[in-house]
Amino acid sequence: MRHVVTRAAADESREPAGRRTSLSPVRPARPAPGASVRVVLADGNQTLRFALRAALAIAPGIEIAAEAATGDEAVEQVMLHRPDVLLLDVRMPPLDGLALIPRIRHVTRVVVLSGAEDPETILRAVGSGARGYLVHGEFEPGELINVVTGTARGRTFLSPHAAAILVDRIQDHHGQADPGAKLTPREREIMNLIAEGLPNWQIAKYLVISEKTVKNHICNIYRRLDVAGRRQAVAHWLSR
Repeated sequence: MRHVVTRAAADESREPAGRRTSLSPVRPARPAPGASVRVVLADGNQTLRFALRAALAIAPGIEIAAEAATGDEAVEQVMLHRPDVLLLDVRMPPLDGLALIPRIRHVTRVVVLSGAEDPETILRAVGSGARGYLVHGEFEPGELINVVTGTARGRTFLSPHAAAILVDRIQDHHGQADPGAKLTPREREIMNLIAEGLPNWQIAKYLVISEKTVKNHICNIYRRLDVAGRRQAVAHWLSR
């Protein structure tokens, strides 16, 4: 696909149909080889639902099981038809579409299709259990066929904007969890000495380098840790 970033997901086992309930803590089963991928379309905008149906109708291996215009209808149709994939908008009056995901994630795989591209919405969708997030305008209608069939078989699909937000959040979280990851080995060594209370001249003597070099390293440390001075740097460093 040209516009969509994909990532292979781990294999998932099929749960016997007789044991599956809406409360079962299992992942949705993959469609049997050769079987059609069954989809529910959930969007409060009738025009968009029509466009989604038209884009998927040309694929012989995809079956539109039902459509839903509200959040209540979406839950009802998912529980009734147990589709392989639910294409869900974030705004499903009168409910918040994202609030539905935890309720149905063990019954079907959810792909969010939305014009919302703010980080909070995207992170909430993925954190709630969505297997994909596509921002309108970042994918072609014809690409939905690959998204639907791939999602049914365990893959994850993210539009470029959504993928970038997830990468930024992971990197920010990693940096907050370990300030040392942002520093070079020498800078970490100097920061440890600063945290012990050594002044610059003693650090220079201990490391057998000039005091000017120590000051240059400290300037870099402040910049990398995004702190204003020595006291703030120590507090940030000791919070690891």
